[in-house]
Amino acid sequence: MMGENNAPRASLGLRKFTWGAVAGWTLLILGLGAWIGFRQDARFHGLTKVEVEVARASSQDHMFALWIVWSVGLGGMLLSSRSLGRQLEVRTRIADHLVEQRKRLASVVAATSAGIWEWDALSGALQLDERSTQMLGYALADLQPVDHLTVIDRVHPEDLEPMREAVREHFRGERDAFDAEFRMRHAEGHWVWVHALGRLISRTEDGQPHGMSGTYQEVSERRRLAAELEASQALLDALFKQAPIAMAYAMADGEMRFNAACEELLFGLDADAPARAESVHSDYRSWRTFLPDGTELSESERPLLLALGGKRVQDLELRVLPRDGEERWITLNAGPIRGRSGEVIAAFESMQDTTVRRSLTTKLAESQDLLEALFEQAPIAIACAMADGSLVINSACAEQFQMGDPDLPGRRTGTNLHTAERTWEVLDADRNPIARDQLPLARALRGEATRGMEGIVRRQDGTEIWQAANAAPIFGEDGQLIAAFEAFLDITDQKRATEDKLQLERQMLHAQKLESLGVLAGGIAHDFNNLLMVILGNADLALDELDPQSPVRSKLEEIERTSKRAAALAKQMLAYSGRGRFIVEPLDVGELVEEMVHLLKVSISKKAVLGLELEPGLPAIEGDVTQIRQVLMNLITNASEALGEEGGVISLSTGVTTCARDELDAAVGSPSPALDEPLPEGRYVFVEVVDTGCGMDVETMQRIFDPFFSTKFTGRGLGMSAVLGILRGHRGTLTVNSEPGGGSCFRVLLPVAGEHHLEPQHAGSSGGATTRAVVREGRGSVLVVDDESSVRAVAGRMLERLGFSPIFAGDGLEALDLLEGSARDVVVVLLDLTMPRMDGAETFRALRARGSQLPVVLCSGYDQQDVAAEIEALGPSGFLQKPFGLDSLAATLESVLGQGAES
Repeated sequence: MMGENNAPRASLGLRKFTWGAVAGWTLLILGLGAWIGFRQDARFHGLTKVEVEVARASSQDHMFALWIVWSVGLGGMLLSSRSLGRQLEVRTRIADHLVEQRKRLASVVAATSAGIWEWDALSGALQLDERSTQMLGYALADLQPVDHLTVIDRVHPEDLEPMREAVREHFRGERDAFDAEFRMRHAEGHWVWVHALGRLISRTEDGQPHGMSGTYQEVSERRRLAAELEASQALLDALFKQAPIAMAYAMADGEMRFNAACEELLFGLDADAPARAESVHSDYRSWRTFLPDGTELSESERPLLLALGGKRVQDLELRVLPRDGEERWITLNAGPIRGRSGEVIAAFESMQDTTVRRSLTTKLAESQDLLEALFEQAPIAIACAMADGSLVINSACAEQFQMGDPDLPGRRTGTNLHTAERTWEVLDADRNPIARDQLPLARALRGEATRGMEGIVRRQDGTEIWQAANAAPIFGEDGQLIAAFEAFLDITDQKRATEDKLQLERQMLHAQKLESLGVLAGGIAHDFNNLLMVILGNADLALDELDPQSPVRSKLEEIERTSKRAAALAKQMLAYSGRGRFIVEPLDVGELVEEMVHLLKVSISKKAVLGLELEPGLPAIEGDVTQIRQVLMNLITNASEALGEEGGVISLSTGVTTCARDELDAAVGSPSPALDEPLPEGRYVFVEVVDTGCGMDVETMQRIFDPFFSTKFTGRGLGMSAVLGILRGHRGTLTVNSEPGGGSCFRVLLPVAGEHHLEPQHAGSSGGATTRAVVREGRGSVLVVDDESSVRAVAGRMLERLGFSPIFAGDGLEALDLLEGSARDVVVVLLDLTMPRMDGAETFRALRARGSQLPVVLCSGYDQQDVAAEIEALGPSGFLQKPFGLDSLAATLESVLGQGAES
């Protein structure tokens, strides 16, 4: 633009100052020539100085004229020089501007990658720059000389005529410029697209096109991109029309278009209906739109209008109510489409029909809520492990495994299955650890199912519970494992109940066995005592009548001694059955052990070492010292024999312990709760004997208290059964722990005195001659009631020896008849407790019921303690245990009759 404004001014200045310069210079040259001519004339013609002066004087007019010429010439020259300076300055400025414009033009052309051409339409001459030829793979020098045929020969035949027509239209003035795209052959043989743009710059005087210039630019890449864009646009249009998701777009002017899915959703039109092209404002009135809370959207709040305003709408849930259609739920997304400069040129929205999904989602949510409630409230522990190992548990599981707050529903452990499993240990029924990868949930994650697997879970705090577990894998529709499910049932109480039941059954069986054996032993001892009564009584009578010097006396004394030994054996049998007769007194077990230390040491093997650990100041127990000694001797002897020939250590310790109910019920020697009164909880003195011997297996431990069972040799074995009977008689018990090769531990528990008392039962004293003398002075009849005739006979002879008249009855009924009839002088009744038809207790009660107050002495082959409950309720005057001798009978009768006399 600058070059166009300065050009006219430079032209005017050039014309103005040129004529002045010419005139000035002409006058200056003429004046200078005249002056030189004059000087030469004078010199050549030999003029003297005077003549010259004369000549000068005569030529003043000429010189004046010459001065005027010079002055004018000099002024013209000065004026011309100034004008020329100005012209040079303007020309320099114009030249600099043209150079700058050419540089700018060259930069612009270079930036556009365009080539420049000039064409003389009349001559056909064509000028190209280097860039024009480089587009075709040539150097400019390769195409010399260049004319219009150089281009025409390289134009694609299909594009040649359209190119020529574009030139002709421009020449005719139908186009402002020549603008055409055509293909030209590249030097390498392929075709490149060229965009030619040119304009006429001159015409001839008769109006014919003359000069034309323009640019070439290769547009192959643009054409390729345009083709791809056209294909993409076609694909985009096809996708837009055929997309299964409802879509619509609106241009900035408000024109709105819908695809087939959108038309079907909003207008109920099928896919073959013609496409709608409505205004965004008018078309939105075709339906009503509500938010989930029931609020209707205003037109200004419509998502597509908001998008045209530059806002984005994401996942908006709406309820759409078309004018002529069915209500639908949709999820809508909308957003603006911006141009390169950032302005909004259109808006796009997509709509997804969520009516069915919303209904299914609602039902699924309800089902999920129900499932979660069942999962959380289930009384069975439930855990679900995902394929990645993350763990979800319910409250019951959290409580069972101590895995966080059980009141937090649907908790995740914050860790995976394997990390959580480190907080507990699982054992099998034999208490062997189960490997982690063999646990039900871990196996289920490998696709294995487990049913009814039982194990012991040892939790982090050390407590143990029994569990039964079912586990199964969960597969997706594609058959891939997605999770594993496990249900745990706490069967601790069930196991304990079963174990308690088995333990109770074992205790009952054991107690019943002991009871049966006790009854058997007691029955044998009872009958044995009746037989001994006859033997010992007759021997005693014979010795009483026999001359002290008689040679037969020694034989009778041997019979008496043997009978007493047999009676002692019967007492041992009664002790086994728990029906022994004890002489009870307060005992210090610690002192008793210290007294027996020497005896115990000499009773064990020479290779055995006896170690003592006796607690001083033990509380007293109540018991028979002889029986307790027998218990200690039996335990020490058994421990010594368990050591065998190799020897070992026997430890004997004493102390006090507090026994709880479960400990007492689990003891071997405890009474069965189903058969006897249980031992009371409280303090017990214990005597513990531990050996390092061979130990015992379970089967042996279950039989050691059977009579005549022995691990040694036949004929041994009443020792432990007698120990058990003695302890039962003292309301004590025994615990045993042993294992093969690990030695044995026997612990005797005896109740502390004052917490359970045994009534002392002292054997009748030998009355001696004085007693007999006193009794023999008595008179009257004694009714002997016994079902054994031999017992009645020997008892009758004893009574006669003591001065009484015996009357005999074989059972209770016969005794009552005798007392009702002639036996008016009966002073005492000797009443056996065990008889047929009517036993002693029934007879005693019948006697009292008839009003008889006769003294009654109960007799039995059992110990008084065994029948204590019966005789205590009856309140007899005395008690005699069979076999009894003459002295015992005399002492008892004296005591009974003396009480009667006092009363």
